[in-house]
Amino acid sequence: RTHVRLAAHGALCLVDYCRGCEAEDLAKYAETLLGSLARLLGSPARHAQTNALSAVSAIASTIGDDFKKFYGAFMPGISKLLADSKNADTPECLKLRAKAIECVGVIAAAVGKETFQTQFKPTMQFLLELQLKGLDSDDPQQNAILEACARICQCMGSDFAPYVKIILPPLLRAAEKNDGAFIQDADDEETQQDGFETVEFSLRGIGDRRLVINTSLLQEKSTACHMLYQYASELKGAFFPYVTATAKIMVPLINYRYSEDVRVAAVQTIPALLQCLKSRAQQTGKGNASQNVCELFNFAIVPYLQAIKLEGDVSNLISILHAYSDAIDELPGQMDAKQIAETHQVLAFVLTESNRRRQERLKEIKSADDDLRDEIEQDNELEDEMIGYVGSVIKSICVLSKSNYLKLFHDSLYQLLWDYLNPKCSDGQHTAALIAFCEIIENAGGAAREYAQKFLPICVCYSSNANHNARQAAVYGVGVCALAMGPDAFSRYAKGCLENLVKTINRDDARTDDFSEATDNAISSVGKICKSQCKHNSNIVNQVLPMFLSWMPVRCEEEGPNVHSLLLDFVEDSSCAIHGKNNENLPKIFAALAEISESEFIDQDNTQPRLKSFVRNVATSIGTQGQNRLLQSLSEEHRAKIRALAC
Repeated sequence: RTHVRLAAHGALCLVDYCRGCEAEDLAKYAETLLGSLARLLGSPARHAQTNALSAVSAIASTIGDDFKKFYGAFMPGISKLLADSKNADTPECLKLRAKAIECVGVIAAAVGKETFQTQFKPTMQFLLELQLKGLDSDDPQQNAILEACARICQCMGSDFAPYVKIILPPLLRAAEKNDGAFIQDADDEETQQDGFETVEFSLRGIGDRRLVINTSLLQEKSTACHMLYQYASELKGAFFPYVTATAKIMVPLINYRYSEDVRVAAVQTIPALLQCLKSRAQQTGKGNASQNVCELFNFAIVPYLQAIKLEGDVSNLISILHAYSDAIDELPGQMDAKQIAETHQVLAFVLTESNRRRQERLKEIKSADDDLRDEIEQDNELEDEMIGYVGSVIKSICVLSKSNYLKLFHDSLYQLLWDYLNPKCSDGQHTAALIAFCEIIENAGGAAREYAQKFLPICVCYSSNANHNARQAAVYGVGVCALAMGPDAFSRYAKGCLENLVKTINRDDARTDDFSEATDNAISSVGKICKSQCKHNSNIVNQVLPMFLSWMPVRCEEEGPNVHSLLLDFVEDSSCAIHGKNNENLPKIFAALAEISESEFIDQDNTQPRLKSFVRNVATSIGTQGQNRLLQSLSEEHRAKIRALAC
């Protein structure tokens, strides 16, 4: 008995351990740990079985796909446990069954559709039968079923659609309920219902009030809202029949004052609903997706902006800004000027308030002890993250508006963001401002030439910054400015910028984990400048291009395809200096092309065909002997890849 109790406690400790553990680290010990948990599941002690199920869920959630090898050892046993305890209704058995239901959902999400397929329908039949029996509001199985269904939906995708008509209506009703919290006059008769608590307070000019709250009912509402978000996210077009009903419930909840969890779920649901509308139109070819998306966005924008302005918790504000940015990304065209102006007004308020809070903390830190200093530092980091999401909203707007955005931005947000480029500001402020100006200049193109000329020296200054995010944005900005200014206007800056970027790329920390992406962005900017300046600054370009070749391939997900396309631009030009004297760099070129040929960082539709064509053309031009000499200069791995390209 003592041993079982100790093992049960150990299982709970394992749950806590998994929360901070990396998947690859836990996977090494998964077999041993799961073997012990399997034995604990066989214990007659219900509390031990419950804790073992929690631990299995934690491991499956952490190691994900690696749990497939253990699926056969656990799923049949958990399914049998559910079936055997189906009619037991003691509190201990209800808790055990709830944990087993939760575990099934977690395992399904971890192992994926193919592995869970055979268990899918029996599991859903069991869960729906259990739900249709009618469960008490305090039954732990209630939430377990809701969360398990959401995870199974995540696993099965569109195959889950037949069950939506059964699961969604109760969720919509639960999300719509408003009896979990309300405010009444202090003189009103106090509620006598079980589970409700009251707090009395006074407001100047309003009088005495009473807050009446039921945490259990609020939790049900919060859970329902999160489930609606998950179903909309996973089902896409299959969720279409419920978009209108869900929007009517969730949009007002964006400003629900009694629960931050409800507010966050509501703001996240709107972009998912917009995606549902677009996905449905793509699947069926019916309906006016653009009109429907705009109508829903217009319905939500005022509550969104109110929520951004009124939210007092910076963490929640980050979620709202993120969701608002995602919602804008779903629009078919640019926002109208009034919407942009209203958004800018709110963003300016958010930035001003952030600056005020930061100044207050700056005063506090002078007399702060170590604990308070740590707290202030964490608050400032959160503030930086929030400012970054303000930048995301700006990016989303300017991507749609292009050059039309310049004046609107300049009149309201320009100075606030430009001030963040001051060296005295934080790394997060620097990064947010650098990214924002990069996006505005890149999307406005030549219309932003004046911005680019003013912004370029700032980018050069920050291109060797000790913060990897600021450095990455700065070196990317150099290339953006080069394209926006055009070959003629940029020509006098080209030599200095190329020398600066080469210096950044060759820094000792350039290929460390933190700075690798920044370095690849710097290489991308070098390529853009070389292409732009090949006629205006041929001497420096000819010196840099062999170095550009030596930096191949790059492994940045965003810039990799662009850089490798630029490489093809250079090598396809037989007169380009990248070939070297008498084509002496041809082996290096082919080695680089071999490296990128099977890379994920290449545009398979455009760059890959060009790559094959170049290899075949060179093979034809140099003849059989030339081909043999070239192949002999390559490694065996590169030879095999080049032969595959030449076929």
